Amino acid sequence: MNPIDVAEKAVIFSSEEPVSKVESALLSKKLDSAIVINGEYRGLLWVRDFGKKKVPEPEKTEIGKFVRPIKPFSPETPLDDLLTAIVINDWPALPLRHDEEYYILTKIGMLQLVKKEVGDKKVDEIMAVPFSVEVSESITTTQSILRDTGVSRLVVVDRDGRFVGIIDILDLLKANIQKKRAKLGERAGESLDLDKVSISGFVQKNVPTLKLGDNLKQAIEKMVKFKLPACVVLEGERPVGILTPKPILRLAIKKLAGVWVQLSGIQDLDPFLKAVLDEQITHAVQKWSKFLPVQQLHAHFDRYEKEGKRQKWSIKAKLITEKGIFYADDHDWDITKAMRWVLNKFEKELLKLKGKEELRGRGP
Repeated sequence: MNPIDVAEKAVIFSSEEPVSKVESALLSKKLDSAIVINGEYRGLLWVRDFGKKKVPEPEKTEIGKFVRPIKPFSPETPLDDLLTAIVINDWPALPLRHDEEYYILTKIGMLQLVKKEVGDKKVDEIMAVPFSVEVSESITTTQSILRDTGVSRLVVVDRDGRFVGIIDILDLLKANIQKKRAKLGERAGESLDLDKVSISGFVQKNVPTLKLGDNLKQAIEKMVKFKLPACVVLEGERPVGILTPKPILRLAIKKLAGVWVQLSGIQDLDPFLKAVLDEQITHAVQKWSKFLPVQQLHAHFDRYEKEGKRQKWSIKAKLITEKGIFYADDHDWDITKAMRWVLNKFEKELLKLKGKEELRGRGP
């Protein structure tokens, strides 16, 4: 499948247009990205940047200040290069240029390109524990939670913890637009106080959901169908996980590189710690692959011996290479340290093997 087949024709704006106009236009079309051209190509614009940077005078501020100077990719760019660009830089989308036309390749579009590579993996293995907010919470408080957690969306629940929907940065931008419009009608008593208005009217309720045990093929198909870059994993009526394109695309990079990594026992681990573990493993595998092809890495995590809020972690891992299978285990109060000790043990074994191979190659 060619990237153009799953890309969207780009909406184009001039860099001199005001934030208020562009923001309203994109949100009304349910779009997050646009191409900016001012005589020549300038870059890519993401409407969520308006919300993150709190534009004080959107009617007077030009969008040129928010343009990301990302050069457009060719549809012929290798898939692993496209994946690396969008995942490593944490971009919501990529610009494409084909036959003098501009397109936008979103993360949902990218998912369609990798479905065959990752579709059989279970959602339980890569989902994140969701940050949640009650449906009665105010818009102002919800905006603060999004800023403090650094996530793009929150799972919305009722007072009993049952799933209601999700709310993201774009939904709250719509609330801000309504507030700005309301200010124009304050004399008529139409002002909008975001401290007193609940998020209930801005929650997305038509959201794709999954259950534990579903696979990524099902998740991708639902995200594409709903045109929403998130699936909520439910156990009964309660949310236990959230799945977004980023971890799926990160997994696809490893699969395309020929290395299958499987981590179990950390489904409810903090997303930041998951990212640290992922970085540790990626760095190690890339280093080892320079002198010995690595095929698979499996690691199982157990926690025990609570000491206050701390938990001790035990890791048992298996590394499969074309020269054989290696095993390593270790434990520590810090999960990232335990992972580092395990990876160090594997590296020592691989270096020993490399030394033996070199000696054997020299002959008597």
